[in-house]
Amino acid sequence: MIDIEKYLLSVEKPVQYMGNEVNSIHKKDFKVNMCLFFPDIYEVGMSNLGIRILYDILNKVDGFSLERGFSPLEDMEAVMRENNIPMFSLESRTPLKEFDVVGFSLSYEMSYTNVLNALDLAGIPLKAEDRGEEYPLIMAGGTCTVNPIPMKRFVDYFVIGDGEDVMAEIARIFIANTDKTKPEKLELIKDVNGVYIPTIHRDKKIKKAVVQNLDNTEFYANQIVPFVKIVHDRVSVEIQRGCTRGCRFCQAGYTYRPVRERTLEKNLALISKSLKATGYNEVSLSSLSSSDYSEIGDLITNLEKKHGKNNLNIGLPSLRMNPFSVEVAEKIQSGKKTGFTFAPEAGTQRMRDIINKGVTEEDILETAISAVKAGWTNLKFYFMIGLPFETDEDLKGIKNSCLVEMKE
Repeated sequence: MIDIEKYLLSVEKPVQYMGNEVNSIHKKDFKVNMCLFFPDIYEVGMSNLGIRILYDILNKVDGFSLERGFSPLEDMEAVMRENNIPMFSLESRTPLKEFDVVGFSLSYEMSYTNVLNALDLAGIPLKAEDRGEEYPLIMAGGTCTVNPIPMKRFVDYFVIGDGEDVMAEIARIFIANTDKTKPEKLELIKDVNGVYIPTIHRDKKIKKAVVQNLDNTEFYANQIVPFVKIVHDRVSVEIQRGCTRGCRFCQAGYTYRPVRERTLEKNLALISKSLKATGYNEVSLSSLSSSDYSEIGDLITNLEKKHGKNNLNIGLPSLRMNPFSVEVAEKIQSGKKTGFTFAPEAGTQRMRDIINKGVTEEDILETAISAVKAGWTNLKFYFMIGLPFETDEDLKGIKNSCLVEMKE
C-alpha cells in the first residue's frame, strides 16, 4: 500500500485520491485482481456508466477483485514524479504493476495519451512486447475499441462490444488458471466472443460481444457515492441500449446496435434499489434517445408515484427533436422551467440530410414552439461545424436557423 497521506494537503483536490466512498468495495480474499483505469480525472471517470456497471458486476465474481484508477491532476502528477510514487489504485493504493490485469476504458481518442502516461507513471513498459511476466496483462475496452489498431502495440487484449458477460467470463478463466503464463492465459481467452488479441488474431475480424437481453444482466444498484461533486452527480440507469436512427456522425449509435430495452418492471426495480443504496434524489434515465423508450411515459409516471414524495428529480439526457419529446420533458418538470436543449446538428437541411440526422426545418420549429408554449423560455441549440461537404452557406444557416426559431 502506497502512503500518500502526507502529500494530500499539497494538492488542490485531495479527495480524488482518498477512496473509501460509500458503496466502494475492498476485497481481501481473492485469487485474481484487476485495476479498471479510466484515463481521465476522477470527476469525469466516476460519471462514466460503464465503470459503475463493471465495478459492481465484476466484484460479484467469486475470487475476483476489481479496483479503480484515475488519471491524476497536474499537481498530483508532479508530486508523484518528484517523490517516485508509482500510479496506484484507489481502493487499496496498490501500484498498478502489482495487479494481475490493468484495464483501460477507451471512451474517446483524446484519452489515448493518458493511457501511455498512466503506464509511464506506473513504471510499466509502454509496448506489449517489452512487458515480461513481472508485469500485468494490459487490456482495453470501451467504444473506441471498435478500431483497436491505434493502440494495439500497447495493449495485450481488447474487449470489443458489451463488456458485462465477456469480462465476467474472462475473470473466471483467469481465476481457474492462476498458474499459467501470460501467453498461456491469452491463448485461453482467444475464442471468447468480442476478444481481440493483436499477437494472435493479427488482421482477423472480430465479432463484437452483444448482451442480448438487458433483463438478464446483473443489477448494478450499489453505485458508488463520491465525496466530491462529479460531472454527473446522480444515479444513472441505462433504460435501453442502442439506437436505430443511424445518424452518420454518431459513433455510439453504431457501436451499441441493436436496440435492446430493459423492461419497465426491471427498470423500476433497478432505479428503486439504486436510490435506496445511494441516498441520491436524482436519477438519469440514460439512453441514446430516452424518448424512444417504448414505455417512457409509464416509467416516469410510476417513478413519480413511488418516489414523488421524496422530491425525486428525473433527468432525460437525450431527447429527440419533436413535440412528443416536449411532452415527455413536461411530465418531469415541476415549478420553474429553466432551459430546453435541442440538437439540430447542422444549419441547413442539405447538411442534415448528408449526416442523416432525420430532422426537418418543420420539426425544429414545431419542437421550439411546443417548448415555449409549455413554459420554457430558454432554448439551447447544439450544432457541429467542420462536417464533410460543409460550405460557408451551411455555417451561415446556423445563425439563420436560430433567428427564425426566435422569431417564431
